[in-house]
Order: sequence, then structure tokens, then C-alpha cells
Amino acid sequence: MEKVILLSTVITILFVVFKYAEAKYLENLTLSLKLTIRNMVMIFSSSFIVLFCYYTNERLFIDFLHALTGTSSSITTRPPVFTGDPDF
Repeated sequence: MEKVILLSTVITILFVVFKYAEAKYLENLTLSLKLTIRNMVMIFSSSFIVLFCYYTNERLFIDFLHALTGTSSSITTRPPVFTGDPDF
């Protein structure tokens, strides 16, 4: 969950920086605070929902992409378990 919040925050900050640079240097406009806050909330919530869905269903997405490309999965489904005799 922390990874999702961190990535969503980074995406939102990058969007605001690029939007500010575009408005100031390319279009010579001033941004209203209301529209900026609205855009930030929309970007954060959109990226949060997408990233949350991806990380909770990551195995499903990986299997789907492997089925589309025809490659085999590199992630093992069995957990690594020691089954030999101990060395001590």
C-alpha cells in the first residue's frame, strides 16, 4: 500500500510541475488554484486506483500478458522450500 501511495504522489507532483512549466513558459498563462487542486485530486485518485488494482492483481496481469505474447512466466508459483538434509 505504501508503494501505491508513493507512486501516486510522485505522479501527481510530476504532473503539477509539468503543468506549471507548460502554463508559465509555453502558454504564458497563470493557473488558478482551484483548477490546479482539482487536477491534482483527479490525477492522484486515477493513478492510485490503477496502481492499487495492478498491485493487488499483479499475478493476473502477468499471466494475461504472457498469454498475449506467448512467453513463459518467469515467476515461480511454488515457494522456495528447503527439502534436503541439513549440513550441520
